[in-house]
Amino acid sequence: MPAVGTIAVMHKFFLALLTGAAISLSTLAHATPADEALERGRAALKAMDMPGAMAQFDAALKADPKHADAAYERGMLFMKAGKLEQAIADFTTAVLSNPSHGRAFAHRGEVKIALRNWNSAFDDFDKAVAASPQDYQVYVIRASYLLGKGDKVSAKADMDAAIKMADAHAAEVLSRMREQMGLDK
Repeated sequence: MPAVGTIAVMHKFFLALLTGAAISLSTLAHATPADEALERGRAALKAMDMPGAMAQFDAALKADPKHADAAYERGMLFMKAGKLEQAIADFTTAVLSNPSHGRAFAHRGEVKIALRNWNSAFDDFDKAVAASPQDYQVYVIRASYLLGKGDKVSAKADMDAAIKMADAHAAEVLSRMREQMGLDK
């Protein structure tokens, strides 16, 4: 079984790979000021301008304090910066504003793991899958932590589910990741 640190590194690598695919380049026909700021923030993220992205997500949330996607994106930046309480607050805003935002539940669970709030974290992972049963990324996140918890059977089931619903490229990456996690047996 790979070390928990190795799993965390693989998980972060996988999320970084997928972040580019998750960023929307489309603009909305009837965009609100919050939506426009969100898109500018995502463009700043793509350009690796983290302070610019944060400023735009702040602007989106100033325009609409309950904007689920802006709260989620800012929560991701807070999580990456190690500002865990702020990340939880933003992920909570995202799930309260949009209860089907599975990734917000999943990443809130990740932050709770870092804060050693185990039971609540695993509840969030289950809520993530229930909220977004067709989003393979929430299965991958939950699988990483199930493996860290020592539950190889459930981790393998989540990875298998993720591989089945992912596109061909992501499925290939996930298959390699499953093998590196020691779940192919």
